[in-house]
Amino acid sequence: MNLANQSMIEETYREPNGEVSVKSLLASLFQREESPLFVKEGVGEIFRRLCPVNYGLLSKSIVLFWLLIVLAGCAAQEKVIATPPPFPEGVLSARWGMPVEKVKQAIEGDGNRFFQDDTRKPPFVLYATGTYMKVPATLSYFFTPKSGKLYRIDVTFGDAKIYESAKGYLVREFNDPTFSQADTDHWSWPDNSLIILQKDPSHVQVSCSSGPFLKLNHEEGAGR
Repeated sequence: MNLANQSMIEETYREPNGEVSVKSLLASLFQREESPLFVKEGVGEIFRRLCPVNYGLLSKSIVLFWLLIVLAGCAAQEKVIATPPPFPEGVLSARWGMPVEKVKQAIEGDGNRFFQDDTRKPPFVLYATGTYMKVPATLSYFFTPKSGKLYRIDVTFGDAKIYESAKGYLVREFNDPTFSQADTDHWSWPDNSLIILQKDPSHVQVSCSSGPFLKLNHEEGAGR
Protein backbone atom coordinates (compact mmCIF):
# COMPACT_ATOMS: atom_id res chain seq x y z
CA MET A 1 0.00 0.00 0.00
CA ASN A 2 1.47 3.44 -0.93
CA LEU A 3 1.35 6.76 0.86
CA ALA A 4 -1.47 8.03 -1.31
CA ASN A 5 -3.62 5.11 -0.27
CA GLN A 6 -2.64 5.40 3.38
CA SER A 7 -3.54 9.10 3.45
CA MET A 8 -7.11 8.03 2.72
CA ILE A 9 -7.26 5.82 5.82
CA GLU A 10 -9.33 7.57 8.41
CA GLU A 11 -10.66 6.77 11.83
CA THR A 12 -14.00 7.83 13.24
CA TYR A 13 -14.68 8.42 16.93
CA ARG A 14 -17.07 10.40 19.14
CA GLU A 15 -15.92 13.47 21.07
CA PRO A 16 -16.92 13.91 24.76
CA ASN A 17 -19.45 16.55 23.72
CA GLY A 18 -21.12 13.99 21.49
CA GLU A 19 -19.83 15.21 18.15
CA VAL A 20 -18.52 12.70 15.66
CA SER A 21 -14.98 13.42 14.50
CA VAL A 22 -13.20 11.95 11.47
CA LYS A 23 -9.44 12.07 11.67
CA SER A 24 -6.75 10.88 9.34
CA LEU A 25 -5.26 7.71 10.74
CA LEU A 26 -1.87 8.43 9.18
CA ALA A 27 -1.76 11.90 10.75
CA SER A 28 -2.65 10.51 14.15
CA LEU A 29 0.05 7.89 13.86
CA PHE A 30 2.64 10.57 13.13
CA GLN A 31 1.42 12.60 16.08
CA ARG A 32 1.80 9.57 18.34
CA GLU A 33 5.20 8.75 16.75
CA GLU A 34 3.75 5.44 15.63
CA SER A 35 4.29 5.93 11.91
CA PRO A 36 4.34 2.73 9.85
CA LEU A 37 7.63 0.93 9.76
CA PHE A 38 8.16 1.47 6.01
CA VAL A 39 7.91 5.26 6.51
CA LYS A 40 10.28 5.37 9.48
CA GLU A 41 12.90 2.83 8.44
CA GLY A 42 12.38 2.03 4.74
CA VAL A 43 11.38 -1.05 2.79
CA GLY A 44 14.85 -2.52 3.04
CA GLU A 45 14.64 -2.56 6.84
CA ILE A 46 11.31 -4.41 6.73
CA PHE A 47 12.79 -7.00 4.34
CA ARG A 48 15.83 -7.43 6.60
CA ARG A 49 13.65 -7.99 9.67
CA LEU A 50 10.94 -10.13 8.12
CA CYS A 51 13.04 -12.09 5.63
CA PRO A 52 16.48 -12.80 7.10
CA VAL A 53 18.81 -14.28 4.47
CA ASN A 54 21.15 -17.16 5.09
CA TYR A 55 24.11 -15.64 3.24
CA GLY A 56 26.27 -18.72 3.69
CA LEU A 57 23.67 -20.92 1.99
CA LEU A 58 23.16 -18.31 -0.76
CA SER A 59 26.91 -18.16 -1.49
CA LYS A 60 27.11 -21.93 -1.79
CA SER A 61 24.13 -21.95 -4.16
CA ILE A 62 25.76 -19.33 -6.41
CA VAL A 63 29.04 -21.27 -6.52
CA LEU A 64 27.18 -24.50 -7.40
CA PHE A 65 25.22 -22.71 -10.13
CA TRP A 66 28.37 -21.40 -11.84
CA LEU A 67 30.11 -24.76 -11.46
CA LEU A 68 27.25 -26.44 -13.33
CA ILE A 69 27.54 -23.85 -16.13
CA VAL A 70 31.31 -24.44 -16.46
CA LEU A 71 30.86 -28.23 -16.55
CA ALA A 72 28.13 -27.92 -19.18
CA GLY A 73 30.43 -25.74 -21.29
CA CYS A 74 33.25 -28.27 -21.05
CA ALA A 75 30.90 -31.06 -22.11
CA ALA A 76 29.78 -29.03 -25.13
CA GLN A 77 33.38 -28.36 -26.17
CA GLU A 78 34.12 -32.07 -26.22
CA LYS A 79 31.62 -32.64 -29.07
CA VAL A 80 33.55 -33.68 -32.17
CA ILE A 81 32.35 -32.35 -35.52
CA ALA A 82 32.91 -34.97 -38.18
CA THR A 83 35.06 -33.91 -41.13
CA PRO A 84 33.43 -34.89 -44.44
CA PRO A 85 35.29 -37.35 -46.67
CA PRO A 86 37.24 -35.87 -49.59
CA PHE A 87 35.18 -34.15 -52.24
CA PRO A 88 34.58 -36.53 -55.18
CA GLU A 89 36.71 -36.16 -58.29
CA GLY A 90 33.57 -35.94 -60.39
CA VAL A 91 30.13 -37.48 -60.95
CA LEU A 92 29.93 -40.93 -62.51
CA SER A 93 32.77 -41.06 -65.09
CA ALA A 94 33.04 -37.29 -65.69
CA ARG A 95 35.92 -35.55 -63.90
CA TRP A 96 36.33 -31.91 -62.89
CA GLY A 97 38.28 -29.88 -65.42
CA MET A 98 37.45 -32.17 -68.35
CA PRO A 99 36.82 -30.46 -71.72
CA VAL A 100 33.49 -30.91 -73.50
CA GLU A 101 34.53 -33.78 -75.79
CA LYS A 102 35.98 -35.80 -72.92
CA VAL A 103 32.76 -35.33 -70.94
CA LYS A 104 30.71 -36.58 -73.92
CA GLN A 105 32.83 -39.73 -73.97
CA ALA A 106 32.35 -40.17 -70.20
CA ILE A 107 28.58 -39.81 -70.59
CA GLU A 108 28.51 -42.54 -73.24
CA GLY A 109 30.76 -44.72 -71.08
CA ASP A 110 28.17 -44.47 -68.26
CA GLY A 111 25.48 -45.77 -70.63
CA ASN A 112 23.79 -42.34 -70.70
CA ARG A 113 23.16 -40.11 -73.73
CA PHE A 114 23.78 -36.41 -74.29
CA PHE A 115 20.96 -34.77 -76.25
CA GLN A 116 21.70 -31.01 -76.29
CA ASP A 117 25.00 -29.13 -76.55
CA ASP A 118 24.80 -25.48 -75.42
CA THR A 119 28.46 -25.22 -74.50
CA ARG A 120 29.16 -22.40 -77.01
CA LYS A 121 26.70 -19.97 -75.40
CA PRO A 122 25.59 -19.11 -71.87
CA PRO A 123 25.11 -20.95 -69.61
CA PHE A 124 27.73 -23.19 -71.37
CA VAL A 125 26.01 -26.48 -70.51
CA LEU A 126 25.74 -29.96 -71.97
CA TYR A 127 22.53 -31.90 -71.27
CA ALA A 128 22.26 -35.65 -70.97
CA THR A 129 19.65 -38.19 -70.01
CA GLY A 130 20.22 -41.45 -68.17
CA THR A 131 20.30 -42.75 -64.61
CA TYR A 132 21.91 -41.76 -61.34
CA MET A 133 21.59 -43.85 -58.16
CA LYS A 134 19.72 -46.27 -60.49
CA VAL A 135 16.94 -43.70 -60.92
CA PRO A 136 16.05 -41.95 -64.23
CA ALA A 137 17.49 -38.43 -64.27
CA THR A 138 18.57 -35.49 -66.41
CA LEU A 139 22.23 -34.54 -66.04
CA SER A 140 23.51 -31.01 -66.77
CA TYR A 141 27.26 -30.49 -67.22
CA PHE A 142 28.46 -26.86 -66.84
CA PHE A 143 31.71 -25.54 -68.32
CA THR A 144 33.82 -22.43 -67.77
CA PRO A 145 33.09 -19.87 -70.52
CA LYS A 146 36.64 -19.40 -71.89
CA SER A 147 38.71 -22.47 -71.07
CA GLY A 148 35.77 -24.87 -71.42
CA LYS A 149 36.49 -26.89 -68.27
CA LEU A 150 33.86 -28.86 -66.36
CA TYR A 151 33.13 -27.23 -62.99
CA ARG A 152 29.57 -28.22 -62.05
CA ILE A 153 27.14 -31.09 -62.57
CA ASP A 154 23.43 -31.00 -61.74
CA VAL A 155 21.38 -34.19 -61.49
CA THR A 156 17.62 -33.58 -61.68
CA PHE A 157 14.99 -36.19 -60.82
CA GLY A 158 11.39 -35.84 -61.96
CA ASP A 159 9.96 -37.33 -58.76
CA ALA A 160 9.90 -35.34 -55.50
CA LYS A 161 9.58 -38.55 -53.49
CA ILE A 162 13.21 -39.41 -54.28
CA TYR A 163 14.36 -36.66 -51.89
CA GLU A 164 14.73 -38.82 -48.77
CA SER A 165 16.56 -41.64 -50.52
CA ALA A 166 18.86 -39.12 -52.25
CA LYS A 167 19.62 -37.50 -48.90
CA GLY A 168 20.28 -40.91 -47.33
CA TYR A 169 22.75 -41.72 -50.12
CA LEU A 170 24.60 -38.41 -49.66
CA VAL A 171 24.73 -38.83 -45.87
CA ARG A 172 26.28 -42.27 -46.29
CA GLU A 173 28.84 -40.85 -48.69
CA PHE A 174 29.64 -37.52 -47.00
CA ASN A 175 28.26 -37.68 -43.43
CA ASP A 176 25.63 -35.24 -42.15
CA PRO A 177 25.01 -31.98 -44.05
CA THR A 178 26.98 -28.89 -43.11
CA PHE A 179 23.77 -26.88 -43.26
CA SER A 180 20.10 -27.83 -43.53
CA GLN A 181 16.77 -26.07 -43.82
CA ALA A 182 13.37 -27.05 -45.21
CA ASP A 183 13.83 -29.09 -48.41
CA THR A 184 17.50 -28.03 -48.76
CA ASP A 185 20.77 -29.57 -47.54
CA HIS A 186 24.35 -28.35 -48.12
CA TRP A 187 27.67 -30.16 -47.84
CA SER A 188 30.70 -27.88 -48.07
CA TRP A 189 34.49 -28.28 -48.11
CA PRO A 190 37.38 -25.94 -47.20
CA ASP A 191 38.23 -25.33 -50.89
CA ASN A 192 34.64 -24.07 -51.46
CA SER A 193 33.53 -27.25 -53.18
CA LEU A 194 29.84 -27.74 -52.60
CA ILE A 195 27.01 -30.25 -52.89
CA ILE A 196 23.44 -28.97 -52.67
CA LEU A 197 20.37 -31.19 -52.40
CA GLN A 198 17.04 -29.44 -52.87
CA LYS A 199 13.49 -30.14 -53.95
CA ASP A 200 10.36 -28.40 -55.16
CA PRO A 201 6.86 -29.94 -55.45
CA SER A 202 7.76 -31.93 -58.57
CA HIS A 203 11.57 -32.24 -58.77
CA VAL A 204 14.66 -33.11 -56.74
CA GLN A 205 18.10 -31.84 -57.71
CA VAL A 206 21.63 -32.70 -56.61
CA SER A 207 24.14 -30.01 -57.62
CA CYS A 208 27.89 -30.66 -57.31
CA SER A 209 30.45 -27.88 -57.84
CA SER A 210 34.24 -28.12 -57.67
CA GLY A 211 35.61 -25.22 -55.60
CA PRO A 212 38.79 -24.56 -57.66
CA PHE A 213 36.97 -24.73 -61.00
CA LEU A 214 34.05 -22.77 -59.62
CA LYS A 215 36.55 -20.02 -58.86
CA LEU A 216 37.92 -20.29 -62.39
CA ASN A 217 34.41 -19.97 -63.79
CA HIS A 218 33.87 -16.82 -61.75
CA GLU A 219 37.15 -15.34 -62.96
CA GLU A 220 36.42 -16.13 -66.61
CA GLY A 221 32.83 -15.02 -66.39
CA ALA A 222 33.43 -11.77 -64.48
CA GLY A 223 33.43 -9.76 -67.73
CA ARG A 224 30.10 -11.08 -68.97
